[in-house]
Parts: sequence; structure tokens; C-alpha cells
Amino acid sequence: MANKSALNELLNGSTSLFFDSEKIGIESINDLDKALEDVFLNMTSIWFKPQVKGPEIAKWMIELWDQRDIEKSDRHGGLGIDPIGASLQKGTKSDHNSELSEVPDFIDRSGFAKVIDIDSSFYPELDGSTSAELAYSLSVAVHYLRELEKTELEIETVIQNMYFTYSSNSDQFMTIAKFRAARRLWAQITKECGATTENQTQIQHAVISNKAMDKKDPWFNSFNATVAAFAAGIGGAEAITVIPFSLSDEISGGESKRRIARNTQLLLAEESHIGRVVDPAGGSWFVENLTEQLAQKSWETFQQIESSGGIVEVLKNEQKVQELLKIPGSSHD
Repeated sequence: MANKSALNELLNGSTSLFFDSEKIGIESINDLDKALEDVFLNMTSIWFKPQVKGPEIAKWMIELWDQRDIEKSDRHGGLGIDPIGASLQKGTKSDHNSELSEVPDFIDRSGFAKVIDIDSSFYPELDGSTSAELAYSLSVAVHYLRELEKTELEIETVIQNMYFTYSSNSDQFMTIAKFRAARRLWAQITKECGATTENQTQIQHAVISNKAMDKKDPWFNSFNATVAAFAAGIGGAEAITVIPFSLSDEISGGESKRRIARNTQLLLAEESHIGRVVDPAGGSWFVENLTEQLAQKSWETFQQIESSGGIVEVLKNEQKVQELLKIPGSSHD
């Protein structure tokens, strides 16, 4: 079923595949091989949603590239290594630093594919605020930089292999400001880390938030998804994932729902040309002011997280989680 859907997406205009390995039941390299059967891996970017078993899935993908004799220069996508984010979403404990120990090998073998995904797209489902989402992502990224700097990897190499996944919703101007503010703050951090100008950019992937989808009126969600995708594109996201307008099986026509989601992206990219103008919202007083306010608030929260010992220490403290990360009523040991 996963393979059939993947081939259908590619035949109808998609240029990459985004896998939730847990949802489609990938438990071995054989499962992954079957899901990617007849997919030209030298022409298709493969991206993975971060999972608790992330390093294992990354190994399978690299082994599959090797088995199919895919040159390193033809390996594209993102392996989704994000142990902190995966454990936070699942409410499980994780040896974050141990899981990061395999990253140098992944980077060496994955070619042009990115390895480390700082994923905060789940934040709306946890009722977290936008500024806290940005601060969280920055703190996780800084933690990964610190830990991987202890290996033989150069700081520039680590930064080049990072990408950020943010949520996007139909609050158009806030979504635009979020992606703009995130790039501004990341540029400030990487500059302080000594990165060259070309490595101070932030690779951004936008995922339409499930919370933006109205369960009472699923048909209206096509409009919500269009606005959310448009806002992410105007905000500067390099990749956008539009989810189907109804995630419920109560409405039949799964292929039709995916087609509408896919065509939303294609129309925005090919007919609206939202990716052809650099920072189209720049110069708007309202957007600039909103971006500045959001950046300042996020930076303040980021500094508080760092002064509290970093993101790992904050996640151990229920009070700090609620106070700084704005995630109410959950335990995140």
C-alpha cells in the first residue's frame, strides 16, 4: 500500500517522498525496500519523520542506497535524526547523546542527504506557543552542535547537515513571521559559532499542522491547507508538506485526498511561483514588526533555556517545561 501510494505521488508530479515509518509499519530494511520498490532513488529525495528508532531507520536507508548502487552524489533527502524531538513527542526516555554518536558515520555515507532534523512541527498539538516553538528548536540545535562538536566533525559540517521542520497553519502573517524570524535567529547563532556566511542559512521544511485541520468541517480544510502552504512559501520554507484535508477514514477517497494536497503544492509552486521571489513579505511594516517581536520573544526564551542548563535539563523539569516551553500538563523525562 505504501509503495503504491509513493509511486502514484511521483507519477503525478511529486519530486520527493516524506515517510512516517511508524505509521506505515517499516520494521526492517526489507519493509523499506518494499516501500521504495521501483522508486528511482537517484532521482527522488527521501525524507523521514523523526522517530524513536531514527538511527536504525537511517542505517536501513543508507544500506538500501548501497545495495542499489546509488552514488553519494545522487543521495538526497533527510534521514530525520532527532532523538530529543522523537522522545518528546512519544513521551519516552532516550539516551540522546548515545544516539548522536552515529551521526558522523551517517554524514559520511549519506551524500547530499541531510542527517539531523530539528523538528518542532508537533508543537501546536502540545498547545505550545509560536515563540516557544522557535526557542525550543534553537535550543535543540545548539545542543546537537555542542555534542557533535565533541566528535571529529567540523562545526561547518554539522551545520550543513541540519534542517529544521516547523509547523504551518492558516494564521497567515504569524506563519510568515515564524519562518523569517527562525532564519534570522539561526543566522545569529551560527555566526557566533564561527560559521561562514554561506553556512548561516537555515534549511526549512514546513508541515501543515494537524491542529489546523477542522474535524467538524473537513472540506474547508483544503482552504486552510492552501493558506498555510502559501504562508510557509512566502515565509521562505524550501520544502512544504501539505497533509490531506481529512485524516479520518470516515471520508472515503484516500487517493483523492492526497491528490488535492499534492496539487495544492504544485499549483502554488508552478502557477503562483511563490518560490521565485526572495522574501516577498520583506518591507511590509506589519510583517517586519511582527517578525521582530516574535524574534525578540523567542530569543529571550532561548536565553532562559540556556541559562537553565540547556534543553535537556529543562525537559527534565515539569515546571520549566510549562514556564519556558509553554507546554502545559505533560511529563517529559
